[in-house]
Amino acid sequence: MFGVQGGAAHLRTADVASCSHIGCPPAVACSSASHAPQRRRLRLWLSSPCLRTLGCQHLLPLCSNRRQPWRLRRSLRVSASSKQEGGAAKQQAQQQQQQAQQQQAQSRTQQQQAPAQQPLQASQQAPAAGKQFLFEPTFGLPVARRYLGYGDLLREIRLGNVKQLLFFAQGEELELEGPCLVVDHNNVVAQSYVPHFDYRIPYAMETHGVKASRLSAAPSQAELTPSVGVSARTTKLVTTALPLLAILVVYIATQVAHALKGDIDDRRKIRRVESEKEAEAALQREADALAMEARELAALGLDVDEICRQLDRLQLPYERSYVEDLVAKEEQKAAAAPEVMGPVYTYNTEAEKQAEAMREEKRKKQAEEEGADEMEKMAQFGKMTSVKITMRRDEREEEMKVKVRAAQRRMKGVKLQYTDEDRVFFDDVQGIGDAKIELMEVVDFFRVPDLFKRSGARIPKGVLLCGPPGTGKTLLARAVAGEAGVAFLSLNASEFVEMFVGVGASRVRDLFAQARKLAPAIIFIDEIDAVGRIRGGAQGNDERDQTLNQMLSEMDGFDQDVGVIVMGATNRKDVLDPALIRPGRFDRIVQVGLPDFYGRIDILKVHLAKRAASVGEDVEPNLHELSYATQQFSGAALANLVNMAAMIVGREGRQKITYDDLVQALDYERLGPKRRPYSDKRRKRLAVQEGATALVCALLPAIEPIDHVTIVPREKFPLGQTVLKVNEARQQTHLFTRRYLEEQLLTVLAGRAAEELVYGKDGMSTINQRRLVMARRIVQKLVVSSAMSDNLDIGPRTVSTPRGGGGSSLKQIVLSRVTSETHLSVDQEMEAQLNAAYSSVLAMLSRNQAALDAIMDALLNSDKVDGATIKEIVGRLADPADLERRKLEQEVFM
Repeated sequence: MFGVQGGAAHLRTADVASCSHIGCPPAVACSSASHAPQRRRLRLWLSSPCLRTLGCQHLLPLCSNRRQPWRLRRSLRVSASSKQEGGAAKQQAQQQQQQAQQQQAQSRTQQQQAPAQQPLQASQQAPAAGKQFLFEPTFGLPVARRYLGYGDLLREIRLGNVKQLLFFAQGEELELEGPCLVVDHNNVVAQSYVPHFDYRIPYAMETHGVKASRLSAAPSQAELTPSVGVSARTTKLVTTALPLLAILVVYIATQVAHALKGDIDDRRKIRRVESEKEAEAALQREADALAMEARELAALGLDVDEICRQLDRLQLPYERSYVEDLVAKEEQKAAAAPEVMGPVYTYNTEAEKQAEAMREEKRKKQAEEEGADEMEKMAQFGKMTSVKITMRRDEREEEMKVKVRAAQRRMKGVKLQYTDEDRVFFDDVQGIGDAKIELMEVVDFFRVPDLFKRSGARIPKGVLLCGPPGTGKTLLARAVAGEAGVAFLSLNASEFVEMFVGVGASRVRDLFAQARKLAPAIIFIDEIDAVGRIRGGAQGNDERDQTLNQMLSEMDGFDQDVGVIVMGATNRKDVLDPALIRPGRFDRIVQVGLPDFYGRIDILKVHLAKRAASVGEDVEPNLHELSYATQQFSGAALANLVNMAAMIVGREGRQKITYDDLVQALDYERLGPKRRPYSDKRRKRLAVQEGATALVCALLPAIEPIDHVTIVPREKFPLGQTVLKVNEARQQTHLFTRRYLEEQLLTVLAGRAAEELVYGKDGMSTINQRRLVMARRIVQKLVVSSAMSDNLDIGPRTVSTPRGGGGSSLKQIVLSRVTSETHLSVDQEMEAQLNAAYSSVLAMLSRNQAALDAIMDALLNSDKVDGATIKEIVGRLADPADLERRKLEQEVFM
């Protein structure tokens, strides 16, 4: 093997034996454990260039160490591969050796120019150009800061950059393995590691003249630990990444601090709000306790000073004015009915008077018999009994109010009604006569439930109110609760549905649980179609379906003796789930429609009475006219109408609401706000159109009376309008006679005929385009859908059906079974009726030219003319023959 001693390497053959193969080196035939160093030297020698040159494959391992057989096999494989390489490997080795010798020669020349022998330099010495001394003397040994891997060390040796290797040897012989220090020609030291039984490093050292030396000191484990060298790329990466990493850390820390700060602020706000709520609840509890205690003391007949002393003893905060008000109310109540025990319903006043007279006479007789003192005691005893009973009823009422307030705090979005100030009664609801009568029976379910129980009747679990928007469904439900004297829980169905699944069902359970605690009570769910729609389908919703299922389950679980009724309101009954409106859940369905003529009058009276401004004397006589003008108005629309009139009064600084204010508010509600006025030429054309329409309406007996005519441009009617009074019976039934349709056709064509009469055919415009379309629809209704034509080719049959299935629709769909000849006959008949009507109205306007001019002048002067003025002008300037015919037809046909 190679031994390094004193800087020279030589081969020892004392421990080897002969081999039977010619030219093969001897092999060791020792298997003793004490000869481990010899076995290592053998394996190192087997990996030497000698065997690579000979390529012996017959050398067998004679060592019996089985734990490392792979090392011997690797040596044999290397020997076999070297033989196969042959001369090419040898030639390559020679070329590498020549290159190494050239490099060594260059390095020797540089060393001759420098001092002959330089010791190992410390890191404090200045480095050479392009080099850096990466070691320093520590404990007498050089400590390298640079580490060369196995491949780097082998490459540096083959390039001739390594001067010597310093191994840490502890025995007599130097082993070329383990940790070592690498010294280059500039005396720069690096740290490396040579694996055990490696042959490439020793072969490269021998080939390139690298010396192997011994370091006498045994380094510590910390000094021998291989360290990873710091390359330029690593240095650049560290210098670039560390600032970025620091910036990122600072940014994250800033965001976290900001988030924590916001979270802390939110938590502080939440705690502050919770503390405010707790303080408010505490104040409310104190107020409830004060109200109950003060009411009890006042009911006992104590004066103000005694009640204040009692409250001070109980440490309840109070105001003396509040106590004085309670005492005054109790005194008034005692003066009005000193002997009444709770609320009394008087059904027969005469009978009550007779009974009271009999009781008074009986007391007088007893006073005469027993004496005045005993009678006074009895009277006092009766008063105390009455007071005790009244106290118990007041105590229950106060407890219920406390429960209602507690439930209001627990339930978000639910409106509760129990106190007298919040109650609504049937007298506050007007214009809903039939619905009110049906709901009075629901009130009796709460007042006298025994009547229905004795007859075996089952109290309905739910009542559904259906009707257009604004008809008073919610107000009617509150009136039911107010009349029955029960708690009223009201909320909108949209508050059930949330984005999180299960929230709606939880709110339904909470609502019904609170209602059971407050029983007897009424649960009112407004716009119930928001949660009660048909389940499944394309518009299905899991959250809504779960909420509806929970509601159905809660309504099924009602006991008849619980005293809770569910009331719902909707204007879309057709979209509700059938399981919701079946008997057993919503047992009763009440239709709440628009108010009729007298219902609108009652509603207007109610809302006018609630206004702070007084009502003028001209309002009451004209309520019938206003009711005619507000046909198809709901209760909410009438309330808005009165409110707009009050706003007009307030804007002008007046104190009374007049009829003109209501009319002005009605015009704004029905026609919209005013637009910018037109030019004089356009105003005249509008006056021609509306004046002719008003004139024809006044001359035809079947047409409704004129309310007013205007040429003021409005948002909804920019071309003016002739407003007629509504025939309510005709609008409700939608029954139109042939005469009415024919006269309506004349009124529609009047504007076009007047334009031709005034401006000529060349001066006509498109201002009557929409009315011509309406005229064709009226003729189509006469001929096509209603079979009112005298044409024998068409006969008494309908050629089309109304669109949408409604009889009042003017849009028709022609049936596919009608032949083309019938179509032609229908078109000819419609054209003939249109032409005849146009000729008739043109002749009528020609005969009444003076009346038309007068109406036009009135419109141009004031922009608006009422029906009475139109009637006066027509009666004074119209053709006498037309007036006579109108009067005769009204007497005969109307």
